[in-house]
Amino acid sequence: MYNARSCTQCHTPSSQETDKAPVSLVIMLSIEPGDKQPLSRQEQHQLSHEGFISEPVYGKQIQTFAYPGAYAEALVKRINHSRHVAFPDQQQVQISYPEYRLETPAYGAFHPAMRSSPRIAPRMQGLGLLEAIADEQIIALEDPHDRDGDGISGRANRVYDLLSNSERIGRYGWKAAKASLEHQNLAALATDIGVSSWLLPKPEGDCSSAQVECVSLATSTLTSLNPERSGAQADIEATKEMTDLLHAFTRVMGNEALSVARKGQAKQASGKQLFNESGCLACHSDHFKQPLPGAKWSENITPYSDLLLHDMGEALADNRREFQANGREWRTTPLWGMAHYLKQAPTPMLLHDGRAASVLEAILWHGGEAEASKQRFMALPETQRQQLINFVEAL
Repeated sequence: MYNARSCTQCHTPSSQETDKAPVSLVIMLSIEPGDKQPLSRQEQHQLSHEGFISEPVYGKQIQTFAYPGAYAEALVKRINHSRHVAFPDQQQVQISYPEYRLETPAYGAFHPAMRSSPRIAPRMQGLGLLEAIADEQIIALEDPHDRDGDGISGRANRVYDLLSNSERIGRYGWKAAKASLEHQNLAALATDIGVSSWLLPKPEGDCSSAQVECVSLATSTLTSLNPERSGAQADIEATKEMTDLLHAFTRVMGNEALSVARKGQAKQASGKQLFNESGCLACHSDHFKQPLPGAKWSENITPYSDLLLHDMGEALADNRREFQANGREWRTTPLWGMAHYLKQAPTPMLLHDGRAASVLEAILWHGGEAEASKQRFMALPETQRQQLINFVEAL
């Protein structure tokens, strides 16, 4: 069972559809520890190593496709809603938000305490540059108790890293639940595409023991395709050489687009100033230092993210934890690469569930710690609001 047949299927901009979820969206699942007591040993392990407890039958997320002989887990139906937002200068805009429903579950009823969270595939620019940022730089931006009184209380997510078998600072994913790019890659390979690797060797991926066909088909297919392999190697579809190449590619992909965008940002000086004055920089930080290999100096990079978790308000909450991230917290999305993305996207899908079809809509959905910045933006004259938007669209 799987969600896509390749990385490109999800990481290529796709249009919003009326009643069908795009292939670039997955529905993550979990149950809360307080919903079922006492926890089994497996559940305790999931909580400490995955950051949440999987739904007992359907696992970490809903797989919407299956090879012959197995059944896709469920259908995902999208229902669009909208509401109007009025600015102080009387301008009105309509912003939309999706409701995703899981229909025709193929392996029985969902757990009554199941939590679900729709997640759109993130942009891939600058991932290797983010990996090179020292943990100390991220920690230095934390202010969990808002000691400076600016209303912003970001904190890093401390997560389990499978590569080092230790707790590390999370920096990848919508809730910063992965510490390394390689772990992020191989988790997606296993769960989204159903391909096993040296790090995650189970051939059945996200299949549960209740999904007998999935487990047996995965194992028998591997045996028939790789008769020359033995032992642990018989259970690995993506070799270490393949995953090393994938890691090397994802570390540099999109970096050229970041360089091109940087050259055109000088024209947006007024928008950048408004971005700063509205308080956006409090989370969308434009300043990190990255060590250059073999050099005695560092290079400044501008991801426009602090990589910290922030409370974004009830409207964006998914009420689902991941390690230390609660149901209202999200990692600040890096804004660099926006210009390249908008050139490619038929209809932009911004924010964690793809609800925002424009930068304006994405801003208007901000709440929680970002509410004050949003209100400052809304109070600007329309021409200045557009200048700020132009700046973000040029990143």
